[in-house]
Amino acid sequence: MPWRDLLRLRKSWGIMLARFLTDAVWWFYIFWLPNYLNTQRGLNIREIAVAVPLIYILAILLGNLGGWFSGYLIHRGWTEIGARKLVMFISVMCMPFSALAVAVPDVWGVVLLVSLACGAHSSWAANLFALIADQFPTRAVGSIMGLSTFTGGVGGLLLSTVAVGYIVSYMGYVPIFILMGILHPLGFLFIYLMVQTL
Repeated sequence: MPWRDLLRLRKSWGIMLARFLTDAVWWFYIFWLPNYLNTQRGLNIREIAVAVPLIYILAILLGNLGGWFSGYLIHRGWTEIGARKLVMFISVMCMPFSALAVAVPDVWGVVLLVSLACGAHSSWAANLFALIADQFPTRAVGSIMGLSTFTGGVGGLLLSTVAVGYIVSYMGYVPIFILMGILHPLGFLFIYLMVQTL
């Protein structure tokens, strides 16, 4: 399916814009979390080597739970788009709580809140990828996945590399954690408003 045809579709842009915003959050936690834990929370390399894998183990579990739950809803009679959007909404509502990680005094509170954020993102992503397969004909799935991965990469580059480096250098981590807490709700608005029909 030619890109020019996909780019005429409103739902293509909804998915691409959502990924532009939300992929950056995952990139932030992958690349900046060890630095944050070391410079702001005083963890040494051995403590980081315990905290970071724990975060991603919990993210895997929550991501699988989110994928299972939308399937469960579909088997209970929900439409595919309704089930995916509900689970995605639940996931994005967890994200603002992750902004509190910068304020909690206990480092394990930080680990739990970041685990929640990474798990909610994993659940979001599992349902977003399934939504792509639900919404587009088989011959277009690879193309829209490629286009949305490109926009996600651009968003990750701009928001979690360039912007984070600048903001951390001049304003610290507080604005970054707030930003990372609101990007998924903004991304969900694009999904909700632009991805509406099968």
